Amino acid sequence: MDELIPVACAILKNGEKIFAAKRRTDQFPPDCWELPGGKIELNETPSAAIKRELLEELAMHVCPEEEREPCEHDYGKFQVRLFPIICSTSSQTFTLREHADAGWFTIEECSNLKWSAADIPILKKYVLKGGRDELLVGKS
Repeated sequence: MDELIPVACAILKNGEKIFAAKRRTDQFPPDCWELPGGKIELNETPSAAIKRELLEELAMHVCPEEEREPCEHDYGKFQVRLFPIICSTSSQTFTLREHADAGWFTIEECSNLKWSAADIPILKKYVLKGGRDELLVGKS
């Protein structure tokens, strides 16, 4: 069986916008947008991982509020189990340390971004608008 990598990803909302980060061309999958996060280390909770990863990669302080049901994706040589975590932040500022780009986007703007395949089910299932689950059609 392929390696299964546990990864935490943040669902950050600011009013009607969500935060997304774009992977660099030398990262896999290259040049794709994602919900920011990273690998969960041994004996680390998903919430602890998301706080650490966003601070390391984007200089963002986040407060994990709710862990949602994980989703899995098979990239062929490895699989990821994404642990989506709804987070809040007191500041919308960030510093790019690992990503090519990042920003706050409306649902409509998000539908025009090229998303990482693993993130699309998370977006469809958990991105909320007006208190309801809102389907988001990404491009893989």
